[in-house]
Amino acid sequence: MIPGPGHEPSAVVFFDRETGSLFTGDTVCPGRLYIRERAAFRATIDRLIAFRDTDGRRVKVVRGSHVEMSTTPGHDYPAGTVDQSDEAPLDLPPAILDEVRQALDAEIDPSGNVVRDRFILSYKD
Repeated sequence: MIPGPGHEPSAVVFFDRETGSLFTGDTVCPGRLYIRERAAFRATIDRLIAFRDTDGRRVKVVRGSHVEMSTTPGHDYPAGTVDQSDEAPLDLPPAILDEVRQALDAEIDPSGNVVRDRFILSYKD
């Protein structure tokens, strides 16, 4: 278990050594990444990158808890959408952690978001 606060103070991340799956819950998924505490979220992403990059680690896939993104880059489904017939795949490559980390340093748009192809950072703090 890896501490994963930032989205929620009690968030955790799990690694399955057998499959190489890093289960990130709502911290990293193909959708809106709601950031309630910027410093804690940034520390979590840095911690996950360090975990992934540890010698001998074989993180093959990052799996969040749900999908909110369509296959159209940068387009998510509104909250409450039932039919997501064009949803992006749940599995994300391990390099997505680097993309999230880079997006944390990007300019926030007027709506409080940073939009990327596979996720949207949504600041709520």
